Amino acid sequence: MPPQLAALVVAEAADLGGEHPSGEAPNREEPSGAEPSGEEPSGEEPNGTVPNPTRQRAAHPANGDPLGPHRLDPRHPFFALQRSVVLERCGRIDPDSLDEALAHGAYVQLRRCLQEGDPEAARAEIRRSGLRGRGGAGYPTGLKWNSVALQTPGPRWVVANADEGDPGAFMDRTLLEGDPHRLLEGLAIAAWAVGAERGYVYVRAEYPLAIARLRGALAAIEERGGFGVGLCGSGWPLRLELRVGAGAYVCGEETALLHSIEGGRGTPRPRPPIPPSMAWVVSPP
Repeated sequence: MPPQLAALVVAEAADLGGEHPSGEAPNREEPSGAEPSGEEPSGEEPNGTVPNPTRQRAAHPANGDPLGPHRLDPRHPFFALQRSVVLERCGRIDPDSLDEALAHGAYVQLRRCLQEGDPEAARAEIRRSGLRGRGGAGYPTGLKWNSVALQTPGPRWVVANADEGDPGAFMDRTLLEGDPHRLLEGLAIAAWAVGAERGYVYVRAEYPLAIARLRGALAAIEERGGFGVGLCGSGWPLRLELRVGAGAYVCGEETALLHSIEGGRGTPRPRPPIPPSMAWVVSPP
């Protein structure tokens, strides 16, 4: 198949927020029935470790909650000035339910974009917002979107990089498992803003629950008629697909990730050309 000129954008999958506080002071009372010891507290647990004050006190045996000592206490002052943004629906909705996501505001902004019909205005708003990637370089999202939108007309794809290969990192995983429609809506808006009608979410194979949630979310959208007709009442033919990587750390680098999506070995390509101006060797499978 002859090469096709494709404008590509690789975006980080998540930009994390904090947790919602309740505004109340944490409860420091002893469990019911506890006898006072008459000794000053030492500030240490019996095993000599210093307790984390943001965690809830150990559950009373009658409570029967084995996770009590490990739960974060949302009433602690540490969380008082934090507000969840990207993660606001995580833990509040069933991530396997499209209806619950819609009831809590999912795809409202995508419908707004399609109704207003001005991709340039959307890109300008992103530039003014100062939004940047969270992958380490902090590249301005507005510049990345513009670099794709201003390419020579031709087929374009958007790609969400959720490979997340850093040891111990699971920032994207939190979002993918707790609110997959948040990611899909953001990727759909990016596709609309740059003139793409196809895109991919690239996830590492070590995230089986995230993969299952994304597959379920994409299947639910397809059953409703797709992003355009089903969710937004328009004829926009956007199609998003999931691609699962084999776990190679290097596939977190954008050119290696694109090579993997093409079906090749995940090895980086020299730059330039940068991804927005690259021609894929073949059309994506």
